[in-house]
Amino acid sequence: MSEIDEIESISAAAGSGYQRLLSLSYSSDPEARMRAIEALHPFRDIEAVVDRVVSALSDSDDLVRLEAVAAITEWGKIDAAEQLVELLVDDEWLVRGDAAIALATVGYAPGASLIARRFPQAECDEERVRYALALWCLGDTGYKDVFLGFLENPHYRIRCAVANLLLNCRNLISMDGILERLKEALDKEGTEAARSSLKNTIAALGS
Repeated sequence: MSEIDEIESISAAAGSGYQRLLSLSYSSDPEARMRAIEALHPFRDIEAVVDRVVSALSDSDDLVRLEAVAAITEWGKIDAAEQLVELLVDDEWLVRGDAAIALATVGYAPGASLIARRFPQAECDEERVRYALALWCLGDTGYKDVFLGFLENPHYRIRCAVANLLLNCRNLISMDGILERLKEALDKEGTEAARSSLKNTIAALGS
């Protein structure tokens, strides 16, 4: 059995196997490391798992780093601010942008000034939209309109990102008026991918 197959079999056995997943998260195969970190998401209450995920923020592979950031974003209040700040200057724009959102979900208020400095230096709008959301979540409400303004972006992937990213942070920001803004965007949206993202977010926020 390959490491990937083993990880999938462990993942299917809910509530067990985290020790083996921890071992596999150190595999020489970056895909196996990434999949193992992903499979460790449900084990937030185990200190060794949290420690391993935080250490994976400095992995040599960008996809492993991204998966570790995703876990911390999902978990919230994790002591990983120092490592996440380092990722704001990562070589990959997606790592930088997602790390900014993770800083917001862990509640690291000093991160706001660091992210604000990164905003004008963003490589692309997909990175910039993440900075706008992170800054809004960290209390700079001026970035609410900046973030929602990306619903008018000419690139459908950016419009999709607005809808999808909102779900990660809905507990950190006021949703007043957001459903209405998303419904307006849906009425005007012409691409199926963005319509699907908007519909999913509207349904989740309205439930």
